[in-house]
Amino acid sequence: MFIGQALGGGGGLVAGFFFAVVMNFAPYWFSDKIVPAHVPARRKSGPGTACSDLVGLLAQRAGLPQPKVYVIPDPSPNAFATGRDPQHAAVAATEGILQVLDDNELAGVIAHELAHVKHRDILISSVAATIAAAITDGLPLRDVLRRRAGTTTAAGRIRLRCWRRRCWRRSPRC
Repeated sequence: MFIGQALGGGGGLVAGFFFAVVMNFAPYWFSDKIVPAHVPARRKSGPGTACSDLVGLLAQRAGLPQPKVYVIPDPSPNAFATGRDPQHAAVAATEGILQVLDDNELAGVIAHELAHVKHRDILISSVAATIAAAITDGLPLRDVLRRRAGTTTAAGRIRLRCWRRRCWRRSPRC
């Protein structure tokens, strides 16, 4: 956003804001493909594998379609779920959690991850991240628009003066 403001003024700032929205939307839409590609995960598909069977059973009980199942070769116990909706979901577990937990405990962890899928928590967190970006990135945009309209607030003028003073002194904070 700040690069857009530096290059194109207020119009560049608006373009930077829309770029930020796209940058939040793309990971949400493709999260079921992006996340497993960035970790060394092996896909477990089809019946016969204990982890895949457990996820399939729990998904069926929750009324969800079978998500993609991945196992990550990592000794730390961890599991996560991702995907924009239940039809594009992926559940991953590390080898560490598969070794440390018994079947009942593992079923609880997988059920928890499937609850994230069912309640579309990835969508909620993506919307929250976009709103947070809009608020934090929109503050400079508000000042630019007010400056154009000639209604800059005293607080905005003070922030602008402080910023200019820091840059003029070549402060490392700038």
